[in-house]
Amino acid sequence: VAHRFSIIPTTLENNRLTIAMFDPLDVVAIDTVKIKTGFKITVAVLLRVKLLRQSNIVIIICHGFKSILRILSS
Repeated sequence: VAHRFSIIPTTLENNRLTIAMFDPLDVVAIDTVKIKTGFKITVAVLLRVKLLRQSNIVIIICHGFKSILRILSS
């Protein structure tokens, strides 16, 4: 499921699983994870940023839009 929907589980606390994903509006993916795991789901945005000086890919997990804006403005 994680590979199919490009999801990375990040934390599990108090029966709540936080997943990072590229498309946080993908209801099918979120519902699938919820049904398969039985946990309540919190979604974090997963960004893929390519470094200009290198060919490496850096993955950044953002919890909320303020984090995204802070990263994009830096």
